[in-house]
Amino acid sequence: MPYKPGDDAKFGIRKLKFTKYNYIDRQDYRDEFDKEYRRLAPGQPVGLMRVPFNVSVKEVIRNGDKIEKIIVNYDNNKEEYKKPKTFIQWIGKDDVLKIKEIRIQNRLFKSENPSAHPQGYLEDINENSEEIVRGGIIEKLSFEEIKSKSPMNVEIAGSEFNIKEKYGPQTILGTMRITKHNANHNPIFYAQ
Repeated sequence: MPYKPGDDAKFGIRKLKFTKYNYIDRQDYRDEFDKEYRRLAPGQPVGLMRVPFNVSVKEVIRNGDKIEKIIVNYDNNKEEYKKPKTFIQWIGKDDVLKIKEIRIQNRLFKSENPSAHPQGYLEDINENSEEIVRGGIIEKLSFEEIKSKSPMNVEIAGSEFNIKEKYGPQTILGTMRITKHNANHNPIFYAQ
């Protein structure tokens, strides 16, 4: 599977196992079918990235309001195959690494030009510029590759920000697909 969706090899590829148990992002599932919503819902199958057939909802298992598991049909009948409205990302249950805390850095300022704010740039700070996710999961292979290349000291000619970092957990940076695993955020599906 390519690291960048839609790109076969430019940013590299990795192998993921498609098994009976897989994680999907909580935002990729809804209980209600809606023509505008293109992801997994009862009555609306989806494709999984780089998996040849679609999956459709068979049953949703809950613990109160919390989704514990989504049981899906693996629709592998070639005669009935229909191109899905979308393809969603997934991670095999054996390919995850559980993380205590993930800090996601969003835009620091609300606007493109914070110095133009009438009350000064400090009033333009995005209160949600750092999102902390506790109990998340990430792709083990992607993380291990980034960790093996860490620190990624890429020099920018003429920049005052060329800082040589030493190896350690604080230097592991990169773009990874993060799936929220806490509260009501992460259904696991079981393919039948």
